[in-house]
Amino acid sequence: MSILDGKVVDALALKNRKVILAIFDALPWREYIIETHITALQNKLNDYLDFIEGDQISQHYTQDQYEQVVIRLIAKYNFNDKALYYLNMAKDAVEKAGYFFEWQFHPLSEKDLEGYMDLSDSGPRLRKKDLDKLEKDKNIKLPEDYRNFLLQNNGGITQTEVEFFMDEDRYMRKTEPGCGIDIQYFYSLDKIRETYEKMVSEESIAPSFIPIACDSYGDQILLLSQNGREKGVFFAECESAAGRNGLRPVVRITDSFTEFPEMLTPFRDEYENGVQKEDISNFI
Repeated sequence: MSILDGKVVDALALKNRKVILAIFDALPWREYIIETHITALQNKLNDYLDFIEGDQISQHYTQDQYEQVVIRLIAKYNFNDKALYYLNMAKDAVEKAGYFFEWQFHPLSEKDLEGYMDLSDSGPRLRKKDLDKLEKDKNIKLPEDYRNFLLQNNGGITQTEVEFFMDEDRYMRKTEPGCGIDIQYFYSLDKIRETYEKMVSEESIAPSFIPIACDSYGDQILLLSQNGREKGVFFAECESAAGRNGLRPVVRITDSFTEFPEMLTPFRDEYENGVQKEDISNFI
């Protein structure tokens, strides 16, 4: 259960004569998804108010057991100024209804993050001349940060399932708003060459884009060759209709490969299940 699950209370507890209704929030507050995030939270708060005003608390606690009703947001990501502005507006609205709304930042622990970007099932160790040969054969230029990545990890699968988020208006797949995009695996050098040749020959990507990973739907994570001024990591959905130029539409994810791993977090369901398995007293 999470902020994206409607018509359900994520957790309910009684402490110090307060009924606390917890919302588990695993969405980031970054600009590319903040509007989706705010909409999801607004819908969740409305569901919680319906729960309270529908007297459903009485199914769990008698009225003489508590004096206050508190909705508490437990967030995986810290709050920026825009988030705090909205949260304070929501607080005013909830308090006008006669209840309390508060929030707290509960980051991933070091244990949660430990080894999540360690890769298994990597290809044979690469040498610089292997990368030079690919660049020469395909007339591309691998960014230096990605070259270093390949020299350390010739592709592979992350030890923990990971995902990243994009705004629903920029993300073309018809999925639940705010749903993360998983990484099935990072490509080895041989897989990069194979996928590059296939996609370029099919004219589904421009020759300046280098496929470096895919998700479980077969959508591609692309890196822009450094032959030109532009740079960055891009997303291309496998089922997207071709644009006017016949190529598959792409959406920028980050400005560099270095920034891309920083966007990856342990899969949302794993985080939320982990939170819910803990004693609720840790949060209230």
